[in-house]
Amino acid sequence: MRRAAAAPRRLRGDARSLSRLLPAVAALLAAEVDFLFDTTATSTQQIRAGTFRGLGVSTATRASALPEVPTIAEAGIAGYAVSVWNTLLVHRRAPEPVVARLRQAFAEAMDAATQAKLRAAYVDPLLVPPAELEAWLEREQSAWLRMSRDAGVTVD
Repeated sequence: MRRAAAAPRRLRGDARSLSRLLPAVAALLAAEVDFLFDTTATSTQQIRAGTFRGLGVSTATRASALPEVPTIAEAGIAGYAVSVWNTLLVHRRAPEPVVARLRQAFAEAMDAATQAKLRAAYVDPLLVPPAELEAWLEREQSAWLRMSRDAGVTVD
């Protein structure tokens, strides 16, 4: 007898608008919410102290600050990988010498010492080389659009 395939697992929850991170952390500490998607920068100390339990990190690899916490993919949601990122952008018509100077300044600012400071603040730097940035951004956009469509996300 053949067994029916298991239905895909879905996480259901009510979205709660907490416009700033600290009220969200306070809400979880007070058990006003059941779970929270947060950054390692603000939750690592709570996880280490035992007041939060880390169920999974959203990135494709484990966080260096919390190597004992699995990725969400390792925890059972195959293919899940979401990173928080920022990028330095300029207008497409910015003069090339300006772009070159900004790239140089950013590269100098993101030296080994700065990356070590970020890791000390529980942040794993994600550095995408300028030549690869456009393709990387396109992959991110495509992934977020697909995820939004699959989840039925709408904007009111």
